[in-house]
Amino acid sequence: MSARDERLRAWMEQAILGLNLCPFAHKPWKHGLVRTAWSNASSSDEAFDHAVDELDRLLQAPPSEIATTLVVFEDALCDFYDFIDKMGAFDALLEQSGAHQLVQLATFHPEYLFAGEQPDAVS
Repeated sequence: MSARDERLRAWMEQAILGLNLCPFAHKPWKHGLVRTAWSNASSSDEAFDHAVDELDRLLQAPPSEIATTLVVFEDALCDFYDFIDKMGAFDALLEQSGAHQLVQLATFHPEYLFAGEQPDAVS
């Protein structure tokens, strides 16, 4: 397993699962049904397109193979407001296509902060 995969695994287990930030993630993670898609997108438009491609893959895959997909943008959507804008557009696409009945978008960004939290808080 690569160093980036190890870091992702640690983040998932300590933060997302450990803090129960996404309660729906526990079962698919435990059963190995989470697909990780490392995006090499360099722009927000490429990132959006990659997310759409991964949505298509998820919707076409049997749930016994892929129950959820984690798309990791390493070089795109670093700007928090750009990220929020594109994820809003993606959520609108889910709604317009009817996929929102099958897929729930959960987003994570290093600059998310819960009210009253310090910038370096794990939450």
